[in-house]
Amino acid sequence: MLLISLAWSVLADVFAAGEAKRLFALMASGASAGGLLGPVLTTLLVGPLGHGGLLLGTSRNLPPPCSP
Repeated sequence: MLLISLAWSVLADVFAAGEAKRLFALMASGASAGGLLGPVLTTLLVGPLGHGGLLLGTSRNLPPPCSP
C-alpha cells in the first residue's frame, strides 16, 4: 500500500494540474485492469508454461540489474 501511495504522489509532482486531471483517471483504470487481468492471465498461463516457465518469463521482464 505504501508503494502505491508513493507512486501516486510522485505522479502528482510530475504532472501539471491540467495534465493530472486528464491522465489520472486513465492511469487508475489501467491499474485496476491490471489488477484484475493479472491473476486471470497467470491462471491461464500456468497450465501450458508451468511454474518454472512463469518465473523465467517474469525474470526476463525485470531490469538488467535484477535479472539473472
